[in-house]
Amino acid sequence: MLAAARHLTVAALVTLAACSSDAVVAPPIDGGSTGLTVTVPAAPAPNLAGRGDLVSSSAGPRTPRVLVATTLALTGASRAFSARYDAQPYVVRYRTPNVEGQLVTASGAVWIPVGATGALPLVVYTHGTETSKSEAPSNLLGTAEGDVFGALYASDGSVVAEPDYLGLGVAGAGQYHPYLHVQSEASAAVDLLRAARALATQLGTPLAAGSLFVTGYSQGGGAAMGLFRELERNYATEFPVLGAAPMSGPYDLESTARTMLERNEDYHVTAVYTAYLTATLDTVYRMAPKLSDLIAPPYDVIAAHLRDGVATSGELAQLPSHARDVLRADVVQAMLANKDHPFWAATRDNNTYDWTPRAPLRIYYGGADKDVYPANALTAETRMRANGARNVAAVNVGANLDHAGAVLPATIAGRIFLDSLRRGLIAR
Repeated sequence: MLAAARHLTVAALVTLAACSSDAVVAPPIDGGSTGLTVTVPAAPAPNLAGRGDLVSSSAGPRTPRVLVATTLALTGASRAFSARYDAQPYVVRYRTPNVEGQLVTASGAVWIPVGATGALPLVVYTHGTETSKSEAPSNLLGTAEGDVFGALYASDGSVVAEPDYLGLGVAGAGQYHPYLHVQSEASAAVDLLRAARALATQLGTPLAAGSLFVTGYSQGGGAAMGLFRELERNYATEFPVLGAAPMSGPYDLESTARTMLERNEDYHVTAVYTAYLTATLDTVYRMAPKLSDLIAPPYDVIAAHLRDGVATSGELAQLPSHARDVLRADVVQAMLANKDHPFWAATRDNNTYDWTPRAPLRIYYGGADKDVYPANALTAETRMRANGARNVAAVNVGANLDHAGAVLPATIAGRIFLDSLRRGLIAR
């Protein structure tokens, strides 16, 4: 009963919407003949006692600035980044609410530029899709996404916070990962920022006020946009945002998932995304009595392992090549026939394009991306401008660049954008 009380039904959200112009509400449905329902978790209170408390921190191996300089020279990123400092990572454990609103211990990485003086700027980087707990930033693997971006920005002179998200990283044991659930991604990131601030104080490293830059790629692009929205709505005094540069993220998750299902291309990764997302939505929004009511066996077991962060590469290889084949045929038919199917209501709750950012925003994408379609960036730009946003632009970093190919040019463009913000060249 207590767990159920922490959730709001879709119908209840409609009532609340009348009291709040900021509410993002899924339509009131019970699934009809599908037998499915949608229960939307309540957002955690910003001032919930214990949120962001630093539990522990431990230093990992430094990345020498000479190594960063070599990487910059080889990739051409030296026109955007500098390698002025060794980059010192810390594995951080901290407290944050889970989807049910209960405080749990989560983890992330915080990177410090060694020897930098004065008040330092703060960057938060949110990572892309990981199918294993051991691949998240706090594992400090040396060559993983979190290590690369942490070292790049820290060697350049910023303190960098990289949340693992719930259920991933060194503190993820026994927890599932709510994949693409924007609210928990945002709250986990906010609370890591608080823990990073506490760590910086312990280390005698002051942070510059008003310097926060938000960025991330793929899943992390969507998480960055959701975090940006959360910060401007609920934490504008505590963490004012200088600017944001989400990259190749699913800001219109509903349309992205629907297009993926409609196209049903022979592209294995879409089956992985579909399995991962469906297992998460079923767990977070309590759609079906059991996962096999949505996902066709034996893929339901693999999807559950994805959600729990324990899927093996062998299991992922067993998934089919087409997104539709992951799901039960009757579920696919119902989803394609009904735009208000509970699955779409759940994805709609995680859209992040329909709001009005105040700080400058650049939305980077590749023009040939088959994983996260370019329409995500274009839809966000169009809707935000229509809402009255004054400094928003979607930026195509290459008409022929796919999801992997856009990473480097988007990262370089984002850092150049940040430099313009810091130099006051972009009006706020």
